[in-house]
Amino acid sequence: MEGTFSMRAILLAGGQSRRFGEPKALILKGNNPLVVDRYRMLQEIDPNPMILAGQIAHKIRVHLPEAEIIEDSQQGPAAAISQLPHQGLHLVMAVDMPHLDGRDLWSFIAFAEGPAILGTEPATLPCILRLPLDLRVGSSLRAQLTAQNAPHLQPADVPTTRLIQFNTKAAWKALIPP
Repeated sequence: MEGTFSMRAILLAGGQSRRFGEPKALILKGNNPLVVDRYRMLQEIDPNPMILAGQIAHKIRVHLPEAEIIEDSQQGPAAAISQLPHQGLHLVMAVDMPHLDGRDLWSFIAFAEGPAILGTEPATLPCILRLPLDLRVGSSLRAQLTAQNAPHLQPADVPTTRLIQFNTKAAWKALIPP
C-alpha cells in the first residue's frame, strides 16, 4: 500500500507550549530536536511533509532547511491549516507525540475511509482531514472534524501508549527517560 498511496502530511509544531515553558518542537529527543524526529517519521507517509510552525519557524528552519515550513498566525490548528492552498485528504499530526511511528500511521490510513481521528475521545490528533476547511462551522479542529463526520478509530495494531502527548516537563521525562 505504501508504494501506491499518496497523502500529504502536516506536522503541527508551532504551539505556544505555555504549560511546557518552551517550544516542545525544539526539545531534544536523543540528539535531535523533536520536530526533526517527527518530520523524518512523517516522511514515511509523505516525502515532503509540511510543518506549521508559528513564531518558531525560523528556529525550525535551522534544523530542517529542506522542509516546507509555514509560519502561521498562532490562532490555533484549524486557522493555520485553513491558510494552506491545498485540497483533498491530509494527515495531520502534532509534534508532541514522540512514540507514534510510521507503521501506526499507515495502519490508521488503511483503516480510515475518509476524515477520521486516530484514538478515542477526546482525541483530535492525529487525524485525517479534508482540505480546504470551512471555518464557518467553527475555528477549532474539533469543529472541523465534527463537520466532516470524522469517526474515532483505533486499529488493533496501534497501541494506545503510542498516542500519548505531553504538556509538561514531568510528562516528557516520563515518556522519554534520560
